[in-house]
Amino acid sequence: MFTFLYWKFGLGLELGIFLIYACLLTIIFVIDLENQLVLNKVTYPAMALALAFSFFWPGIGKVGALGGSTISQAVSSLAGEAIGQAVISLAGGALGLVAMALPIIIYPPGMGWGDVKLGALVGLMTGYPLVIVAVLLSWITGGLVAGILLAFKIKKRKDPIPFATFLATSAMVTLLWGQVIWQWYL
Repeated sequence: MFTFLYWKFGLGLELGIFLIYACLLTIIFVIDLENQLVLNKVTYPAMALALAFSFFWPGIGKVGALGGSTISQAVSSLAGEAIGQAVISLAGGALGLVAMALPIIIYPPGMGWGDVKLGALVGLMTGYPLVIVAVLLSWITGGLVAGILLAFKIKKRKDPIPFATFLATSAMVTLLWGQVIWQWYL
């Protein structure tokens, strides 16, 4: 993964940000897969890092058409480009938090609060509107895998399936190709 990121971005600030995100998402993926846990020890510091990175990473505000660039331009004209990027990140974090909180509010035993916090982290990493891509990808892939596991009787209906693995993977896919996916969708 690190070699691919180096090949894609070359040496620079963007590579450093993506390497840190890749490490964080891999840690979350493995811990959730093995223990069905999303640890606050990882999530909270990662949220602070993602917000801090948003000030320095102009890629977070580059999504056009109903997306981050409109918000970023509006805020940037008032407060500066770095603040506009941070607003994009915060809007993504809020949307990720709300989107992942809805399932737990509707059916509390179905999901844990760690997944909700991870939704906020993914939103901070990807920003608005790419958080929509990440969440939808995770819901689609998670649903497909759960359906396959149920159909082949590998899992039963009440057995846990670690959802953060899907959200972490979707976050990485969105960070790498989210703008292309967003433009393709529109």
